[in-house]
Amino acid sequence: KMMNKGEYDKVLPKIEETYGKDTLNKDRLNLLYNYYISDKNIDRDSLVALSYAQQYNKIDKKNPISTSELAKSDLSYVYKSKDIQRINFYISITEDYPTLNKEARRIRDQWAYEQVKQSNDIKQYEDFVKNYPDALQVDEAKQWLNETVMDKIIHSGNIDSLKVFASTTTSDTFRKKALDEIDRLS
Repeated sequence: KMMNKGEYDKVLPKIEETYGKDTLNKDRLNLLYNYYISDKNIDRDSLVALSYAQQYNKIDKKNPISTSELAKSDLSYVYKSKDIQRINFYISITEDYPTLNKEARRIRDQWAYEQVKQSNDIKQYEDFVKNYPDALQVDEAKQWLNETVMDKIIHSGNIDSLKVFASTTTSDTFRKKALDEIDRLS
């Protein structure tokens, strides 16, 4: 009734008051879906609505909320946001849509790699390789790391910077090369 009257600011507290933390209540999930999907709601968030619809559908298999079109439109919405956290959330709730999920992962990996490339930072490249091992850009990132690390190790000639590098790198191979160079310089 409050949503019909446009009183969206009162809806969430009322849902919580009525249902508490009963996350398996299909009425609660349906209300939350309708709250977040409504065009009249200034807090509209179709991605959150999709999440509640999927939770609802796991409980009520007889009268499911249609989510396929919402999942498609949300991919476009998330893409426009350029927000890695939002796309990670999208990925987590679209496992039932493998094609959309795969595309979201590809987009996320590309965004993450673009950020890493702008940083020009060894640690961020190492983190990218570790966090996105299936990304198409991993080989390129590894090649950049190898070239950059080798260049730093061979050309630095500075034992202190080599020690810092050896203590901060997450790569055992790079750590060994840095320690070998420290021994050589010593």
